[in-house]
Amino acid sequence: MHRPLVAGVVITALGLKTTLHQVADTDHYGLAEPLRDLPAWALAGGTGLFLPGSAAILLRTTGRRAPALLTGGTLCLAAPSAWRQALWSPSSRPWQPSPP
Repeated sequence: MHRPLVAGVVITALGLKTTLHQVADTDHYGLAEPLRDLPAWALAGGTGLFLPGSAAILLRTTGRRAPALLTGGTLCLAAPSAWRQALWSPSSRPWQPSPP
């Protein structure tokens, strides 16, 4: 029961660490660049694991259902895929020069 909570915290911490590394490394990354794959997936995925885990604990301990936590977790898990789809179009990447 507690494993999704612990995994969510650890994965979110990994996402925060890699995000801060990307922001601090201005030699290799521009500040206008979106997050790379790992930080985006880790930030949203960790939260996406934590929210349903807390909903499961709430259900088991009090018997109350938490649809807001389940919906939030689902949206967090789906968010990186939506970001990736949006970033595929060349018009949404102003930080990359267009090919000659």
